[in-house]
Amino acid sequence: MANTCDACGERSTRLTYPAGGLWAGRWFCRDCASGRKKITRLSSLVAFRFRVAEVLPPGDPMTAPAVRLMMAVDDVRRAQIHMVEAMQRLDDPAERHRAPGDFLYSVRLLLSHMHEAGHALRQLDAAARGADGENRVNALLAGNREGMAALRELRRFFSAQGYWGSLIPRVRNVIGSHYDERAVAAVVKEGFTGDALLESTAASVGGLARMADTVVRAIMSRASGGDLVAAEAQHSQALDLCGHLIALVDHLFDALLRAHPDSIVERDTRVVDVPPLVARAREAVEAARARLRDERRERAATGAPTGGAPGGAGAAGAAG
Repeated sequence: MANTCDACGERSTRLTYPAGGLWAGRWFCRDCASGRKKITRLSSLVAFRFRVAEVLPPGDPMTAPAVRLMMAVDDVRRAQIHMVEAMQRLDDPAERHRAPGDFLYSVRLLLSHMHEAGHALRQLDAAARGADGENRVNALLAGNREGMAALRELRRFFSAQGYWGSLIPRVRNVIGSHYDERAVAAVVKEGFTGDALLESTAASVGGLARMADTVVRAIMSRASGGDLVAAEAQHSQALDLCGHLIALVDHLFDALLRAHPDSIVERDTRVVDVPPLVARAREAVEAARARLRDERRERAATGAPTGGAPGGAGAAGAAG
């Protein structure tokens, strides 16, 4: 008789049940127990307190930009989850009055946080350069393949010549952190004419009302060179970048703590169930990367240009 593996959620006829240790009390299929398969439904979690001045000294020029990067990426994690959740409701007829507006808001929020994370990363790199030219961030992540791979991708993206013309800063500056009057006026001038219709929603519960989502969608579509709600390529690129930001900050914070193990004064280690939305956000990054790999292979097979730096202007490459 098949039972469900707590680690991956799949049914299996052969399960193991550790009697002791961190994973005790959970059922594992053979692949999860042996490490051949990635565990997606469970996560180890360590809550700890540490002497912050030892790990992040207030006089170190790296400290402020490092903390700023951590703050921005904490918000990227949350905004990414909201974006994935809203994406999954876009095709639900019962949610048609709300899901598109929720999705557009989550994209604006996510791209704004990603823009700030990029600025913090550039500041961190500048502060990390020593007199000998060595970068201390590189030194902290030395030997960490995943952390260094994420760092290289993020540097390539945020330092690209075309970054400031890409979707992230355009959305952040026009309709993310601001409501640029010139952008609004352009949509009004072109769209509020003749028999044009504006779709709005009023509701007895005020939080359900949406007055100007159509205008927001038009502004964001102009910024992206296409309909952002339907532009799957841009969603994939944004999610891929989210994954790199999260991976970098996780590994950087781990490296900082490992350099000062005696700073930890309290530690609580446990195994927790991964909330479904968090699991779906992680799966969305992996699916986005698979789509990007397929697109690159297709372009290579047809001899089509692969484009410049990620996040460059244009419909297909603007989301980063």
